[in-house]
Amino acid sequence: MVPFTGLSRLPDDSIDRKRYRAWMMSDSEYRRLAAECLELAQRMSLHRDRAHLMEMAQRWLGLATEAERQPSGANNTAIERAL
Repeated sequence: MVPFTGLSRLPDDSIDRKRYRAWMMSDSEYRRLAAECLELAQRMSLHRDRAHLMEMAQRWLGLATEAERQPSGANNTAIERAL
């Protein structure tokens, strides 16, 4: 068995690509999640917690940007890069 080292490294036959793409979100959903992270960050009292949530928001926004560039339903590279 091959150890899991990230989706971009999996052989093509080891994952159903259509099902993989089916669970991916739209750019607006990524942006909604980024907004939630920023809202939560404002509530955190510890700087470390705020920083983690702000980093998460940046990653969600990066995925949103990638999703915008991809044809509908084909934003799997954005997910792979984030992993």
